[in-house]
Amino acid sequence: MFYFCKKKYIIIYIKMNQSVPLSMGKRFFQIQPLNNITSYEFGSGQDVIRFLVPAQANTILDDVVFSANIQLDTGSGTPYEKTDIVDNSTTTKEFSMDSVGGAHSLFQKVEVFSRRGNLLLESSQFYDQTAKLKEASYHSASDLNVGIPNVMNIQSATSAGTMSRLTREASGDGVPVAFRLDLGMLSDAQQKISLDAVGGLEIIIHLSSTKNALFNLDNANDIGLTDSASISLKNVELFGKYMMVNSAMASNYTKLDFTEVSNNLQILQSSRDVVGYSPQVQQLDNVIMVSQPNSDTRNNFASDGQATNGLVGQKKYKTAKNGLAFPYNWGFISTKTAAPDVPATAQISRGYNLGNAEPTWHNCVAIQNEYPPYHSCISAEAQYLSELDRNQTNKSNFTTRNLQPISVSYKYGFDDYSTNFQQDLLQIEVESSVKTSDPHVDTTARGQTQTFNNFFKFHASLNYADLMVSK
Repeated sequence: MFYFCKKKYIIIYIKMNQSVPLSMGKRFFQIQPLNNITSYEFGSGQDVIRFLVPAQANTILDDVVFSANIQLDTGSGTPYEKTDIVDNSTTTKEFSMDSVGGAHSLFQKVEVFSRRGNLLLESSQFYDQTAKLKEASYHSASDLNVGIPNVMNIQSATSAGTMSRLTREASGDGVPVAFRLDLGMLSDAQQKISLDAVGGLEIIIHLSSTKNALFNLDNANDIGLTDSASISLKNVELFGKYMMVNSAMASNYTKLDFTEVSNNLQILQSSRDVVGYSPQVQQLDNVIMVSQPNSDTRNNFASDGQATNGLVGQKKYKTAKNGLAFPYNWGFISTKTAAPDVPATAQISRGYNLGNAEPTWHNCVAIQNEYPPYHSCISAEAQYLSELDRNQTNKSNFTTRNLQPISVSYKYGFDDYSTNFQQDLLQIEVESSVKTSDPHVDTTARGQTQTFNNFFKFHASLNYADLMVSK
């Protein structure tokens, strides 16, 4: 028997009369959807994809990868080709999707059911945003440019890079993508799922709307996306890996500990508003609050539907637990200092130009549990470039990698630490430019109420005996 490790061979000699308790083996699988059809497309009546991962005795689910071909059509039966992109021309067709989320942006909701009792085990209601938060938390612009970790997920440091990867030939099945599903059970668990214990899994994927997944790169161009544009998936499959174990090892699998993300929605209706929520979980890691104008972002070809670039005109905030304020109170620095290496014609003469170190610190501690970040899209550079996009007359979407939410850590910088919030009330008081006439922010967005999407990251545990998930 030979093992290969770090370019060295390790030779293990086994006598023929010895009994060796070989407990593991691996087997790959390739699954087509239960509702297998030629093409899946939002709005066509075929916008739900269902996979069945069958149960097998003494089998652990080791890995799950979604695979498909993306076809972007700018009109009915009109493929999006590379020749549609014309440099320095307002007649160019420049369309893209979020450069960090990549193909994850095509999914609105993903659910995992147990086939034993058809019980819901995990649900991600805003899968597109939670996947982007995870990707943007740990990967820099350099990572995205070279495809780390999803080399086939049309990611890029810029929207233009993703745009180029979306183009295809007039004939053929489209752009191939392959990526792991960013769910707690499948990608963020302390153990692997025992398929025998859950009776197999059914994974249901709901596609996002075309207007939420796609956007115009530059709204100043003469040609933009219209209602006739469509994006579809062909050759859809689920790849994975079984880990075969002996019965003694299989009997040790009694539960599955994993990290889950849930959310609730709050509305900011004034420049100084307070929102409250109760997570009702026993082990809370953090809360990430992503704010978006109600009519200016989601389901709008003019904007990135997965934008995570913060509250319009955010000035400072406070958080509280049961009325006791936490020390998370800071304000964006409004500076008119010219940013280095940026032409004077491109400068924003008002608002904050250079980013702010303090919110960057809070976001990194909350999301990564450490500072400085080893890799992250939380940066002053991304913040500044995002402001350039936002303050254009016609609004552009060249930079979508800016991760600038309000994030609060309840691990307080300690590994393997979490806080019980079973009955507690959390509140956040936010001061911003919502419903004001502040001249230094986007005039369109400032007049709208803002939707706060609060994402709670917490520890959950699935008990195999009764298939109940405790939170």
